[in-house]
Amino acid sequence: GDDCKFRSFDLRSGLQPISSNRSHTAGVTSLHCNPATEYLLASG
Repeated sequence: GDDCKFRSFDLRSGLQPISSNRSHTAGVTSLHCNPATEYLLASG
């Protein structure tokens, strides 16, 4: 099922997420990065 969590992974480190965010109330269906701002990712 959908747990409404956004997780990020470093595939070099295995299958455990390196971060998890529960601020979404529905499934995450889109991601956007800003090439001018390193390390910033928008999700929705």
